[in-house]
Amino acid sequence: PAAKAALPPKSDRDDPIAEAALVQYRKRINGDHYVVLALLQDAEIPEVRARGREAKRELEALRTRALSTEQKAQLETAMKKIEASVETLGTAQSRLAYDALRGNFKGVARCIAAGLTVTEIDAVRATFLQSHTGAEARAHVKFLSGNAFETNHQGPQALAQYEEALTLDPLNLRYQQRYLALKRRSPQFVKS
Repeated sequence: PAAKAALPPKSDRDDPIAEAALVQYRKRINGDHYVVLALLQDAEIPEVRARGREAKRELEALRTRALSTEQKAQLETAMKKIEASVETLGTAQSRLAYDALRGNFKGVARCIAAGLTVTEIDAVRATFLQSHTGAEARAHVKFLSGNAFETNHQGPQALAQYEEALTLDPLNLRYQQRYLALKRRSPQFVKS
């Protein structure tokens, strides 16, 4: 009897309050992990975890409401997606390969800043380059162009070339360091 009292009431109709929250998740549910969590691709790892906790709390609160069968299913799907997104993006080790595959060099930079070792990064990079034939060579050409622009004091053009190089080879530590160093020296033309 006590267990039955804890169960939320059943309903054949959508709960309007739950619907207002679920509609936001339905808009994002089929996106990548950043979209699911409503985060920018360069979000810091603690921010990912905090957003995951916030989303879980919001969804857990809906479980006490009189949800329709469809809403219950949507709630469970949203919970699973949130959990998967936090699992992937919530640690530097799991996020590194995910961001690399998407050319998200800013996300990779967050993983590097989180303290991954050179050995860990190089291992993921070796796997990445095996599945992206020619990426390293194309990225090197872009990097050399960036160097030329930087030497000629053309910072915006250099940054653009470095970004293209990093999109192709986001796990290249040398490129990451050079890009970051130029951004720090030249805040007046940094667009991000």
